[in-house]
Amino acid sequence: MYDLDDIYCVWQNTPGEGYLTGMDLDIFVQDEDGAYTRMEDHFAERGYTHEQITASLEKHGLRLCAVYHADSFEPPREDSQRLIYVAKHA
Repeated sequence: MYDLDDIYCVWQNTPGEGYLTGMDLDIFVQDEDGAYTRMEDHFAERGYTHEQITASLEKHGLRLCAVYHADSFEPPREDSQRLIYVAKHA
């Protein structure tokens, strides 16, 4: 749940098969008159192992340049939940 000045968001994740996670968001945005407008969003994300990613990069002619922790330039950590991969054409 996120409770910001003019936005309130309830976020629910549902595990799926393998590394698939469904996500449901209910978002309430405060209008200028103080009333809230409700919006919904539904989507899914799929995770991949490091081995799957590097194999796919190689298969498609890309070279792995770096891997970072989340939205930073820090190296991956043991508790990293999201990694950023940087690759370029070989």
